[in-house]
Amino acid sequence: MTKTQFILNEVAKIAGVKPHVIAYAISAGNLPEPKLRIAGKRVFSAKEVENIKTYFENRNKKEDHDK
Repeated sequence: MTKTQFILNEVAKIAGVKPHVIAYAISAGNLPEPKLRIAGKRVFSAKEVENIKTYFENRNKKEDHDK
């Protein structure tokens, strides 16, 4: 069975960043809020996780290029 919902800590591990970095990117408008919240916690779909991972991979590539 494939997992379809992820909490922030799980997403952070997958994306290779700390949870507060993802939360900041969402609050700054760089990433969209996930469509689902359960008990006040963000719950991310597999597609949202993939988009977040891609966002941080691209951001890291840009930072490496700018050095």
